[in-house]
Amino acid sequence: MNAIKFDYTGSTNLTITRGESFEIPKITATDEQDNNVPVDLIIMHNYMMMFDIDTDIEGTYVLVYSAQINRNDPATTLSIYLDVVANARGPMFNWNDQTEHLERCDKFEMPEVMAMDETGFVPVTSIIEFNGQTVGRVNTNRVGTYLLTFKATGANGQTSALRKTIHIGPNTTPPEFDYTGPTIYVIDQNEKFELPTINVTDDVDDEDALEVQVTITRDGIKAFEVDTAISGVYVLTYNANDLDGNEAELIISVIVKQDAIEGTKGVILDGHDDGQTITISRCDEFKLPQAIVEDDGTFVEWSILLNGKPVPKVDTTIAGKYIATCTATDYAGLTSFAYLIIDIHKDTVIPELHYDGPTEFIVGRGEPFTLPEVTATDNLDGVKIATTITYNGARADSIDTSLTGQYIVTYIAIDADDNTSKPIVLNVDIS
Repeated sequence: MNAIKFDYTGSTNLTITRGESFEIPKITATDEQDNNVPVDLIIMHNYMMMFDIDTDIEGTYVLVYSAQINRNDPATTLSIYLDVVANARGPMFNWNDQTEHLERCDKFEMPEVMAMDETGFVPVTSIIEFNGQTVGRVNTNRVGTYLLTFKATGANGQTSALRKTIHIGPNTTPPEFDYTGPTIYVIDQNEKFELPTINVTDDVDDEDALEVQVTITRDGIKAFEVDTAISGVYVLTYNANDLDGNEAELIISVIVKQDAIEGTKGVILDGHDDGQTITISRCDEFKLPQAIVEDDGTFVEWSILLNGKPVPKVDTTIAGKYIATCTATDYAGLTSFAYLIIDIHKDTVIPELHYDGPTEFIVGRGEPFTLPEVTATDNLDGVKIATTITYNGARADSIDTSLTGQYIVTYIAIDADDNTSKPIVLNVDIS
């Protein structure tokens, strides 16, 4: 099912006084490919469907925006609550109303929500709903949506409501193989070989809940086992899936060297020994050597694996272990091969962020604010800049200046080798 994102970063809990003008937000939605998705709007007031919002009538209006790509898929919704109150305001809460996005089994602690009016602290009542059903607590072991509703009534008789949505999505961390052995084995023909014992772990699911499969191929053709009586390059592919569908893959290559066969014409790699390991850094220059055979009628063909998977060439911009096999076939159909292992190491130089502006900002409530531009450079290739925002310690999607509090914005740059820059941290105080 495609994910849908609404183009809305404002508060989902709005309060206006009776008779005050209000403009219904125009909200659009896009799918994962940034294609526009139609958005429908339903307006509810006291469980009745309305055509518009009449701010002369006190109460809570609920604006439900829904978007759906396929008719058979469940709709994605965004709800905005508008409280129309008398001129007197209700109590203020100490917690924010921004939506939180968590993964299954993430840690969540319900904060102590307090409310205060002009006389001091007032009692707070709460209701927790999960997928529309009232529950006793937020349990992140289940995927779904929680709606937390807090209400407090002040000494003037006015009631305030705080509604917070918590989306629990699938866990996105794949399983891990507990294996520290070699990823390339080189053995002689007819030598005994046993498949290595490999365990798998997951940060959420138990080992018995994980699905593990192993497939074996020889020279690209599926095989039932590593038969060392038959020379060639065997590839063992281990796959593990957790309950959320996250997949881990481990590939081990087994090179079964060929015994000398009478009548075959051997292949020589110019300037290199058969089975030689060549170690270079990413983006260094490398060219496969010329294959030399004794008979001009011998057909020579290269096959290349990168981390056990076929690729058309040795691309030094991509780190990993290449196995380049040169197979010579003579006029009688007899074959022999020679191979090289090209180990391309990752770059270890971290990228750099560039920013010479202030790191502390004080912004008045409701005033416009735009995050400054931060750039990055790398010694080899392009980088991406990741930005995280927290509001009073909780993860936020953007800075909403209508809410007072402390925002912390952290920038990091990540290059193609996953090297991470030193962070740049900005503090934005909304007061």
